[in-house]
Amino acid sequence: MRENWVSYENYTHYIDESTQILEESRSDIAAGNIAPERIADVQRYNYSNEIRVFIARYSRGDDIAPLIPEYKRLVFELHKYFTHEWYEEMLRLLSIGIMLEIEDACIFELAGLLKREGIDNWIFNFLLHSRDASISYENSSFTVYPDFYQSLRELVNSSPAEQPKLLKAYLSKWYPAMKTASWYNSHKNKWIIHYGYWSFESGAIAKLLSLNDSGFQSVKYYPYDLVHYAD
Repeated sequence: MRENWVSYENYTHYIDESTQILEESRSDIAAGNIAPERIADVQRYNYSNEIRVFIARYSRGDDIAPLIPEYKRLVFELHKYFTHEWYEEMLRLLSIGIMLEIEDACIFELAGLLKREGIDNWIFNFLLHSRDASISYENSSFTVYPDFYQSLRELVNSSPAEQPKLLKAYLSKWYPAMKTASWYNSHKNKWIIHYGYWSFESGAIAKLLSLNDSGFQSVKYYPYDLVHYAD
């Protein structure tokens, strides 16, 4: 397993149960068992659930290579559901793509959705700048958790020798900073709803900076295997 907040069996239960719910939901839609006015909301929920299952498989320790086709499918289906409110879904998908060194088509698909919604965000722009130098990030703002994410700007602008220390400091504060997220403390819930705590943006930024993360294998929330998958 890549994290141990819950047991291997719990991750498997979460994945299997969520997959079954998704299949039943799709069948209900196909059979006309969902009221037409509810279909769009159900499909949006299903899509978010598919991202959570993807993350749970990574948390469980699944091989990464078989996850890549699913990642690409999720990217090219996001346009059906994405709005400016889906910050977290975009951050996860864009960061994972950067870490996997996924092809430009996927990254530019996500960039197009950000442009469609008029989103100008420092983290997104910094990640996209690595593929399209015309996308500037220096003067962009942080639209979510601005006080906390500001430390990423400081990290990027620091010297290579300082960057590992600053990233570890960021990661040490990451989980408490996310206390308003819907998944916060999910590992303590009496129901099996935990799918993983990962600061994917940390890994993506480290990847782009060629940051020395040799001491990060066991650092909580850092997606080390994704960062180094394409090495």
